[in-house]
Amino acid sequence: MNGQEKFLAAFEQGGTPEFARMMPYGLIVLRDFWDRVIGFPWYEQFDLDINTFLRWRKKYSEAFPQCLMEIYPGEPRGTTSKVFGNYMEWTYPDGRVHRINKPFVGGDFHYKVPEKIPTLEQVEAHFTQYIMTPEKFLSAGYADQPLAAKKAFGQERVMKGHLSSTAWRLLSFLSPEHFFMLLHDNREFIKKALELSWLQTEWEIERVQMTGAEVIWLEECMADMISPADYRELFVPYLQRMTEILRSKNIRSIHYFCGKPDQHLEDIMKIGSDAVSFEEGKKNFGNDIMSLAEYIDGRKVLLGNLDAYSVLEIGNDDVLRQAMEYQKQAGKRNKNRFVYSIGSPPTPDTTPERLYNYFARDF
Repeated sequence: MNGQEKFLAAFEQGGTPEFARMMPYGLIVLRDFWDRVIGFPWYEQFDLDINTFLRWRKKYSEAFPQCLMEIYPGEPRGTTSKVFGNYMEWTYPDGRVHRINKPFVGGDFHYKVPEKIPTLEQVEAHFTQYIMTPEKFLSAGYADQPLAAKKAFGQERVMKGHLSSTAWRLLSFLSPEHFFMLLHDNREFIKKALELSWLQTEWEIERVQMTGAEVIWLEECMADMISPADYRELFVPYLQRMTEILRSKNIRSIHYFCGKPDQHLEDIMKIGSDAVSFEEGKKNFGNDIMSLAEYIDGRKVLLGNLDAYSVLEIGNDDVLRQAMEYQKQAGKRNKNRFVYSIGSPPTPDTTPERLYNYFARDF
């Protein structure tokens, strides 16, 4: 069985005799490992030429032979690019210019709380600004790159798209500070804003289908900071909508719950996703994969949560072998409905050889 076959078999009721291997957040890995693994000029990862795109995709997939390939919408046909040393610019057919700086290993993140809470009109404008008809999306060429990747690699890789949960998208836009304050002081605002956030969710579900996605990474963050009652009322219904629509389109879903899930596990099992994934234990909490397997008991596919730092970055071969064996036993406990995975993105100081061994070595 190749990785694709192992992955798909895990979603069958009887599970799989061999577990596939994957990692989350491939774009973060691409950013941090580009120079060491790809070795092409930095700007080629943003090049809109299909042949250039497929060239680095091939090298990336060979370096990290996982069962999945992440795909994302591209840019409209007719967009041109020009490199200026440590930055490049895309010029769109309508004349808009978008600047892309050379990525920093580890990222370059700056956070500032917005000064004002937006009005509902501003919330609506934000979540509807990129919505377009399916006909325009396809005719403009936004799906060209992901469909080319599917044609080139789809015989050995499952195509994976990405969606943020409706509530997580809203929380990110408002800022955690404003979201939690409004949840306490103006609950009706949050309810109305969630319906506006859903407008973008609904469009993005259509979009991932048009790009050829076969499975979706459904990301949900900061929900462990929400009470069970609020999670059940405000988060779960939108997640259920998402998984129902995805299933109707024959697209599998992996619900990634970031944080400690204990108080929400009962509701997580009711969301309707085909699979669940959790972080490794960190940030003063623990997510023991065996305990999770015992609770889930084969009702959903469970993804592994190998420790990206303690095991992959700084652990020796014995540590990696023991951790993989523990993950394997958890997979068997989940009635063989299991995929090896990493609890969070591999760290920048992890060596490419170490990460390759995780994917390719027989443990």
